[in-house]
Amino acid sequence: MSSKEIIKIISFLYEESTGEKQEKLLAEKVKKLSQTKIGKELGVKETSSIQELPLTSYPFYKKFFENPSEDAFLYPLNQYIQVITSGTVGKSKPYLVYRGFYGDQAMVETLVSTMILSTHDGEKINFRPGDVCYVNVAPAPYGAGVGLELLKRLGGSLFKMVPEDFNLPFHAKVEYFIKNYEKIDLAYMPVATLLDTIYPRIGKPFKLKGYVSQDRAADPLKNKIKEITGVFPASLYASTETGLAAVPSVEYPTGFIFSWKIMYVEFIPEENALTEEFEKVENVETVSLQKVEPGKRYQPVVTPFKWDLTRYVMPDLLECVSKNDKILNVSLPVFKFYARADKIISLQNFTRISENELLTALEKAKVPFIDFTVRVEIHGTKEYLVMYIEPSQSVDIDEIQKNIHKELYETDNDYRSLTDFLKYVPLKVQLLPQGAFKRYLERRGGIPKIERIGMREDRFKELLQS
Repeated sequence: MSSKEIIKIISFLYEESTGEKQEKLLAEKVKKLSQTKIGKELGVKETSSIQELPLTSYPFYKKFFENPSEDAFLYPLNQYIQVITSGTVGKSKPYLVYRGFYGDQAMVETLVSTMILSTHDGEKINFRPGDVCYVNVAPAPYGAGVGLELLKRLGGSLFKMVPEDFNLPFHAKVEYFIKNYEKIDLAYMPVATLLDTIYPRIGKPFKLKGYVSQDRAADPLKNKIKEITGVFPASLYASTETGLAAVPSVEYPTGFIFSWKIMYVEFIPEENALTEEFEKVENVETVSLQKVEPGKRYQPVVTPFKWDLTRYVMPDLLECVSKNDKILNVSLPVFKFYARADKIISLQNFTRISENELLTALEKAKVPFIDFTVRVEIHGTKEYLVMYIEPSQSVDIDEIQKNIHKELYETDNDYRSLTDFLKYVPLKVQLLPQGAFKRYLERRGGIPKIERIGMREDRFKELLQS
């Protein structure tokens, strides 16, 4: 593939007047949305500006997804597919997604560009038509599987997607890579699978042109990944709600750049982030893509141009690391994933665990405790849910860890899948000394509270000192 052909594929990153083009796309969507039940419940008029509309969350759309009617949506119901995203306590969230959203040309450009840019070594793109692209993610109806099936269908002569059977079990896909790694050019899979299973089985470094992962572990382990594969990991921003909405940065490994053609993105500053689900919220100040500042963190608010979700608040905090990518010569902000904003623990993109679920697990496991806080920590190549517990009486740490794991494993389908697929116990327990939380609260003053999920780093250190 010539440089001209590659530039043509990723040319949307270099287009001018993108703000004006987005405004036109927004106006077209708003006009259509004003004629639907969803739009009318949001108070949308044909001439509404995006900033006049309320922010939304999953509960607002849930009733439309569960009991759909022809007049509620932008498009005829037979053009929607059900897509599943992971939830909590063993439940999943169903979405009705417009087929044309995942199949839109802009989404295809982003999918293909992601794989191409993952092969950029800092000097040049090493992608060639016909490169073999290995993918190991959850199959349809999960969002990643739906999107990558699209890539498989529309990649044409650009990629050869493997394994050919997208519905193979996770472990069978791992075995496929181990048997065929010398024929694979690009790979998309969890970091732990690469470093803890595949690399030890192969027993030596191997060469990839590109490696893509959504794992948070990719950033601290990027040098190790490059030692093994010869490339830094490329990251992306993808979800059921956004599709594949960004392409990898080259100047900032594990950073990503939003595609302006797929959706309109606004940002809530970290200090005002919305951490609970809601139906509609009015009068929340947002920052445009053009006005984000490096070093600051934001919660994204997304409005896909070709789907019904409007000003949908994502449960993530992203950090802006730069206003541009100098290697790609792209004048769009670069972001990295920082944390979940909704006070729900996310592990390996498999499961999300709420405070209530943890409290229930402690109760059923009969753990005597004063209080606790939990964090996601990376040990080796894997993410762990680490519970810092102050027990109310003498306990056996191994026994309570085993019992808590047993409860989570039995009640949370996604936690069980994570354990079974990656073959590890994703839970660790650390005991705090008697009186730790009491001393911490006394030090805080005012009306302090224990942040059981998402405790700030400085406060966590203060707790340990207590």
